[in-house]
Amino acid sequence: MSPLAALEEEQLVLGLTQPPIEIPVAKPQMMTQEGLLTTEGAQQVLELWLTSKSEAFGSKHQVESLNKILADSLLSLWGDRAQKLKKNQNHWQYKHTFTIKDLKTTNNNPRQAIVDANVREIAKFYEQGKLNQSRSYDDQLQVRYELSRQGDDWRIKSIKVINY
Repeated sequence: MSPLAALEEEQLVLGLTQPPIEIPVAKPQMMTQEGLLTTEGAQQVLELWLTSKSEAFGSKHQVESLNKILADSLLSLWGDRAQKLKKNQNHWQYKHTFTIKDLKTTNNNPRQAIVDANVREIAKFYEQGKLNQSRSYDDQLQVRYELSRQGDDWRIKSIKVINY
């Protein structure tokens, strides 16, 4: 029995256009091993906030989306605003872009973080289904977000515009 006899059997066909097995996509790390929020984690928190805000204040009034991202103190404030908008049959249409300028965390309190971000918010206001151009805007803002970790989730506990 020659070792070359194995080559005469059925061969595995591999191509260079795709991997032989599925390679999972790496998830960005939300936290360091010490439990501190990472820049990638802060990016995900702000993306979730801006998406939730768009859903809650949008034409479908998905107010419950705020539950995913806001801490209790902000949740009642923003939830009330969204409910009033819904009651009056008004809504906003948002487009957001942002960059994180600064992320502050400490080993003394790994469950807290402060994120400063430059946010561009383009907002169109609709009253009873009609665009109200005078209430619509396109703003460049510097915003400070105070975050708090609740279990495995990060929640926004305060939002402050620090510069227009």
